[in-house]
Amino acid sequence: MNNLQDALDIFNSHATRLGLLEKHTPMVSEPVLGKHENVVSVYIESLYPTVMTEFNLGPVRYIRELKLEKTKLKERILYGKHDVLDLQYLENQYLEVKKAIAVVYGVMTNPNSPYYDEMSANLLIKHVNQVRGNVMCVANLLMPNSVIYADVDTIFIKMDGSLTPNELTGKLTHVLNHFTPVIGSVMHPKFKVSVDKQYLDIEFTGKNEYTGTVKS
Repeated sequence: MNNLQDALDIFNSHATRLGLLEKHTPMVSEPVLGKHENVVSVYIESLYPTVMTEFNLGPVRYIRELKLEKTKLKERILYGKHDVLDLQYLENQYLEVKKAIAVVYGVMTNPNSPYYDEMSANLLIKHVNQVRGNVMCVANLLMPNSVIYADVDTIFIKMDGSLTPNELTGKLTHVLNHFTPVIGSVMHPKFKVSVDKQYLDIEFTGKNEYTGTVKS
């Protein structure tokens, strides 16, 4: 090995073989066009920050600290561990922490950012797609052909009456946390699938094109 270029060539060769330099884009599925009844949309809470921490991508320590602070704030808001006058302050803090997490993700994956890292950005999107794909596969195993659409943030599932929405998200969370591999860790990833909305009916006309009646 005579120079830095030799080292870079060797690294790029191994990285290419392992798929580390493969270009990935956020997965958006083709919708099942038409009108559907009794549909639930679900999402994976804090998906990008969780993938970043569990797969050791990006500024991990900062993300972990922000997520811990976010959880503490959420618990204080939900369980009344505050004075009435503090509630708005806590909610504002919570929103600021959420924004900070989003900024860290945006800085790492934006090609125009001085902190952009192509390999980490591609790996992040790759793992996010894998996690979301796992949720879709499990949903279709629990209720055959139930996934009718998935965009960047949300998965739409047609319910068949065999499970309630909460039972469905509970099973999806359980399976996801036991069968999603984590690089360099013996810990199971801490993913949680939650209900976003319940639709009495919803009609898809294309990608990101849908209208529906939300159950109150």
